[in-house]
Amino acid sequence: MSSADGMSQTPDPRLVRLARQSRDFGFLLPHLPLLVAYGTAAESHVFGDPNTSLTKSRQFAEAMAADLVSRGRVRVEGTTQSDRLRALDRDG
Repeated sequence: MSSADGMSQTPDPRLVRLARQSRDFGFLLPHLPLLVAYGTAAESHVFGDPNTSLTKSRQFAEAMAADLVSRGRVRVEGTTQSDRLRALDRDG
């Protein structure tokens, strides 16, 4: 697994365990382990604690957008999530 700076790193064993248990988010472990944590948390709280689920869903979306901006070298004017989404939309 590589980090954003290209350095090899070993994922946290707890994230590996979460990834193995999640058919919906486990495949993201090699790409962005943080998405596994946010996605599985959102999914696990959806019925018992919807507010927590919404918070984790938002964190998932923010991490995904930030990663896409970085990988795509998209120029963003501003620092908010809406700025990132607008820039991603503009760049297709």
